[in-house]
Amino acid sequence: MLKDSTQWLEAKREAEQVLEQAKAKLESWKEISYTVEALKKQNTELKQFSKEIRQWQIHVDVANDMALKLLRDYSADDTRNVQLMTDSINASWAAINKRVCEREAALESALRMLQQFYLDLEKFLAWLTEAETTANVLQDATHKEKTLEDAKMVRDLMKQWQELQAEIDAHTDIYHNLDENGQKILRSLEGSEDATLLQRRLDNMNLRWSELRKKSLNIRSHLEASTDQWKRLHLSLQELLAWLQLKEDELKQQAPIGGDLPTVQKQNDIHRTFKRELKSKEPVVRSALETVRIFLAEQPVEAVEKVCPEPRELSPEERAHNASKLLQRQADEVRSEWDKLNLQSADWQKKIDDALERLQGLQDAMDELDLKLRQAEAFKGSWQPVGDLLIDSLQDHLEKVKVLVIYQNI
Repeated sequence: MLKDSTQWLEAKREAEQVLEQAKAKLESWKEISYTVEALKKQNTELKQFSKEIRQWQIHVDVANDMALKLLRDYSADDTRNVQLMTDSINASWAAINKRVCEREAALESALRMLQQFYLDLEKFLAWLTEAETTANVLQDATHKEKTLEDAKMVRDLMKQWQELQAEIDAHTDIYHNLDENGQKILRSLEGSEDATLLQRRLDNMNLRWSELRKKSLNIRSHLEASTDQWKRLHLSLQELLAWLQLKEDELKQQAPIGGDLPTVQKQNDIHRTFKRELKSKEPVVRSALETVRIFLAEQPVEAVEKVCPEPRELSPEERAHNASKLLQRQADEVRSEWDKLNLQSADWQKKIDDALERLQGLQDAMDELDLKLRQAEAFKGSWQPVGDLLIDSLQDHLEKVKVLVIYQNI
């Protein structure tokens, strides 16, 4: 048994050495860059590391074979420590291989995204040009003299506007993905001439997208001016208030902060989608408030206020005044609720960010502690019972105990 134990201990030592080398390599990995040159370099480094992993695998296999021989041939003895240390080595090795696979998948995904990004950007900008042309034609048509007096013409133009707006809605996610991926690439290109060129293209895309959405909303507003404007504005503000209340309820349901990292990461993803919805809705809110402001500015400055001893039918001027007051109250409420919702969203995001930072730190500390505990248990498991020790070896074993105590205090 002494010979087999010595061979296993030597194999275990070699396996632990390659484990430490592999872990050091993992720690040296840099964040994935979104440039072709950097990705190719990182991919080459990963392939070289994968080759080394395959070469190191033999050390882990030998340690496993030696351990299996001890467990099989000396099953009557206490071999729990052999099993424990073997499990620890295999768990660490499996975690390393998992990290390598994840890194490989992440690099492949980044390269695909980078290659697809510029194709998608060109395709989106081409569509944007077509949509801008359509919007300009519609805008010119809606502003032609007496167009709004022709009911059939208004219906035809409204149908064309709905088709345009459907196209815009269908491209909203594409736009946001291009913007997000473009920011990732920009961070990798920081300080280079390519970064300046890409930033200019993204700024141009963002401006054109914003202007297209505004133009679409203005076309709708102009077409709907042929209906009772007060009723339209009233319903529009009512819809916005209902939407704001719905979003406030959704935000409340996202609380409280989860107690573990995966839960908080999921909450962060949910809130990112929520903020995207707010960003998409902002032009609608601003446009509605501006339209109400213009409408109210065109109303008489002085309200008609007469005191009548008996109930009577209101005059057109009084009805207009009452409608104006209602619209003003609704507009103020929309503005207030909109600002409140954005503040609540920002506050919730801060809580999520703080929780992610704390939980990530806790997770790292737990992983480090778990590794130290496994190594300490394996180290302790290699000790012989005190009764079996020779007097001459007591000092050597005492030194091992001191090493373990120092290691546990690190």
